[in-house]
Amino acid sequence: MNLETPRLCAIAGLLPRCKTVADIGCDHGKLACLLLVRGVCERVIAVDISPHSVEKTKRLGAALGLTARLDVRLGDGFSALRPDEAQAAVLAGLGGELIAAMLPGAGERTLVLQPMQQADVLRRALRTGGYAVTAEAMVEENRRIHELMRVERGAYCLPGDLPEPLWDEVGPLLWERREPLLAQRLRKKAGAVQKRAQEARRAGERGRLAAQRLEEQIALLLWAAEKIEGEQLPRSGGERKAGPCI
Repeated sequence: MNLETPRLCAIAGLLPRCKTVADIGCDHGKLACLLLVRGVCERVIAVDISPHSVEKTKRLGAALGLTARLDVRLGDGFSALRPDEAQAAVLAGLGGELIAAMLPGAGERTLVLQPMQQADVLRRALRTGGYAVTAEAMVEENRRIHELMRVERGAYCLPGDLPEPLWDEVGPLLWERREPLLAQRLRKKAGAVQKRAQEARRAGERGRLAAQRLEEQIALLLWAAEKIEGEQLPRSGGERKAGPCI
């Protein structure tokens, strides 16, 4: 079985090396097993609310000879862990709203987050909830672009040149380094919002104001995409003016 998909490898790459990692919402168990195979940690606690997923993860761990280091638990989020268990946790492949709802149970752990949708909801929760984004990545897999972030307790810093309406739309570190995949995602979202604006305009006077607001959003998304595309940085980096930390 191929564990090393682009998305799972990117998640593993953001985790700090530590003794124990909790994989919250482990699903099929591939990520949990990959972390052990790669030596990212000594032990993984894999948690899922689905009995079927728990059994799948146990079977995969057994097939790979990882049972002694893979602790698979049936449970709901962080409630399956003791406060002193796991120095880091992964919440991947879940909706951003669900991940945001789980944050209060995370304690002081380092978190790697990968929302499948509603990333803006998650970023707002991080920004207002006392989390600092310490690393970000984007990866394309099966024609879908995924966003990943590593966060810790601290101040959420905003790029100085990012307009406020985009604070929750754009990852601060992705913006600072002008991530090409971010430009692609922004253009894709602009296209989706354009369809909504067209539908609103067909509603006549009632939809005119809604269409106007959507067109303003489209303009911002395209502005951001063009700025990224016009200011590509070398992959080795480059410094930009930091914005406020909140």
